[in-house]
Amino acid sequence: MAACGLLLCTSQLVNSQDLSTAIVNTGGGHFNNDKIVVEWSIGELVRIDTRQSENKSLILTQGLLQPDLGRQLILVSDPAFAPGEIKILPNPVRSLLQVQISGRQPGYMRCMLYDEKGIRLTQVGFQYYGYGHTQSINMTRLAAGNYVLYVELEPVTGSQIKKGSYKIVKIN
Repeated sequence: MAACGLLLCTSQLVNSQDLSTAIVNTGGGHFNNDKIVVEWSIGELVRIDTRQSENKSLILTQGLLQPDLGRQLILVSDPAFAPGEIKILPNPVRSLLQVQISGRQPGYMRCMLYDEKGIRLTQVGFQYYGYGHTQSINMTRLAAGNYVLYVELEPVTGSQIKKGSYKIVKIN
């Protein structure tokens, strides 16, 4: 009986086609550590809707779990850039994406932008001297959607190549 009470979250069962308004989440949560972020939910919204503010600086999507865009999504972990060594601004982006590099290790830096299918759209390479650099990537002509920016530093001497991947959201 206790298990049934745990599973039954509403007082009545209804068919989703009978609803004129959205059903809100009844439960969920999240877990994260230094390697993974997991989010889950029970009872997703029936309606999925995306809206933008008048100045188009904020995006709100109802109906699915949203990642925390305040944190950088790092898909490559060994060896990775330290927190704060790579900053991506602005994200979401309309035209110019700024990649701010502030690590102290000199070497050859590569920034590669990929689309959702894994096709490389652009690559920029330059010598990094270890005292800070901002690299611009023009995204004006790209369609709205999700992209991945892969950043790699091949050090002049010593240690291994540092790598990092960052989710970029392009809006119009």
